[in-house]
Amino acid sequence: SDAIDSDFSQGIIENVLFKNILGDGLDTSGSKVSISSSGFENISDKAISVGEKSFVSMKNIEVNKSGFGFVSKDGSVVIGHNINIFNSTKADIAAYKKKSFYSGGKININNTPIENRMIFIQKGSSAIINNKKVPTISFDTAKKFY
Repeated sequence: SDAIDSDFSQGIIENVLFKNILGDGLDTSGSKVSISSSGFENISDKAISVGEKSFVSMKNIEVNKSGFGFVSKDGSVVIGHNINIFNSTKADIAAYKKKSFYSGGKININNTPIENRMIFIQKGSSAIINNKKVPTISFDTAKKFY
């Protein structure tokens, strides 16, 4: 049900519109992906799910009506510029550890207005948004999101 499932791969995604997806728009595991000038609309789960030690760079991304704008989990790193997220139902941005044998996620994005300010950064993860460190909070990932 994911639009693109990138497992242990490398790639560049440019100028793509992901629309009416029942799972994730882009789901990575152990991958290195660059995504730019792309949009996500009406995504049931995560517009961009970065997991299992993936590295994803994002530029000029717009997300509207998704469960999550994007997440960084399980030792993954997300860097980005000019990310716009609107109308998320669960979170605009989240970083956490889902699988016990990984560390948390890391995020560093700039020029990113967040409409609802629904940002959840779990202790053990980190996020810098618009050059400001986001405070971490304690939560059980399974109870909060799954």
